[in-house]
Amino acid sequence: MTPASAVHAFPVSVKGVAVQDGRLLLLENERAEWELPGGKLEIGEDPPACLVREIGVIAALFTRSEVPNLKMPDGYKRSIMTWFGQVMR
Repeated sequence: MTPASAVHAFPVSVKGVAVQDGRLLLLENERAEWELPGGKLEIGEDPPACLVREIGVIAALFTRSEVPNLKMPDGYKRSIMTWFGQVMR
């Protein structure tokens, strides 16, 4: 049997994309930047359960047109806009 400490030899985190009524779920981080919800997996936790747990924190929904004005790295904005394009088809 593998000891629990060996299950995660390094931190594993997951991110999720949630869109409802044309609005994207984003969380404000400690740097006052917006990012996709997610977090580090707990020992024995699967990715969907991690996202449910993490989405339980304070969040905000944004429209596609609001994303360019949010304080976050440009690369992150491009990724979010790509996801918007895929889920809004």
